[in-house]
Amino acid sequence: MRRGGRILGAVLLVRMAGCQSAADHQVGTWFDRNGSPVPNGYMDARLVLSVEFGSEHCNWQDTVFMYLAWPLDRPAPPNDYDRVRSYVWQTNAAFAPESLTSEPRVVPQMPADARRTGFHRGTWELWISRAHLDEAVFVTDGDIIQSWAYSRHLPGCV
Repeated sequence: MRRGGRILGAVLLVRMAGCQSAADHQVGTWFDRNGSPVPNGYMDARLVLSVEFGSEHCNWQDTVFMYLAWPLDRPAPPNDYDRVRSYVWQTNAAFAPESLTSEPRVVPQMPADARRTGFHRGTWELWISRAHLDEAVFVTDGDIIQSWAYSRHLPGCV
């Protein structure tokens, strides 16, 4: 019994480490199809795509937030909240699930209308389905397809 518990614990740690390492590879500067950095609202006053970990003081340090200007071909000033959409990836429900229109999860396939945006970070790529834009965007490394949940409100805590 004790040995089985250790094995299960080891398997869970390996799975959790795998999830964390994927997030580590997704957070930071993303690039367009030409290899140029995508404006993230920090280095210049325009936002197209920003992917970052949540605040530790909110207990969101394991939650990843994606801020996306919409439409993608029109960079938004970071404070133009009407044009910025937010999506969430988490495995622990630290960010209030009732704020999300779907559940962040790994899915077996992309929606039929999903299209590659050309934005990437390492092997990870951003795909968008116009039919599902108010539910999720999709991030994939070719093997794993993550459905990042749309947040009804831009995340913020005090």
